[in-house]
Amino acid sequence: MFPRWRRKRKAAEPPSDPDEWLGLSVSVLGEGDSERLAAEREQARATLHRVVAEAVIWQDEAEELLHAIRVREPLADVVPRGRRLKERFAALRDELPEVRDAQLRRQIATVRSVLDHHAQLLARALDLLRVDRRPGRGASPAIAEELDGIDGLGEPATWLDAVRDELVADEVAS
Repeated sequence: MFPRWRRKRKAAEPPSDPDEWLGLSVSVLGEGDSERLAAEREQARATLHRVVAEAVIWQDEAEELLHAIRVREPLADVVPRGRRLKERFAALRDELPEVRDAQLRRQIATVRSVLDHHAQLLARALDLLRVDRRPGRGASPAIAEELDGIDGLGEPATWLDAVRDELVADEVAS
């Protein structure tokens, strides 16, 4: 085979218009656009604040439920509560807005991860309790140890509180 030779292309002349040179287009926001963006940000912020406030309330109930699971309360008492809490955390996660603002995006990502954590932890704890209560089998020492190790929602609960505190501080500052 013969080597392929390519001709070098001649460098293109730079465009005379600087916007073309950078390959960028510029769009100018009108007065209505900046007002619309500010209104969207405030609406997203209000939605986030509402979701966080409700999640903090449910978080307290989840802590109580995890304690009930740890002390092995009857399945008939804890399963309906757990299902309702898992569904509510998932619904709150779905209500989180999509935004362009970097600070709100960071807060929303934190809240989303906390809500996912809480729902998964509740599901895991309920599953452990179900396995521990299987008829005809003795309690597994590993399962019993896992159940005994349930100690609340952990550090993610403090992250949700921190986002709530940030939102309140921003509201007071505005």
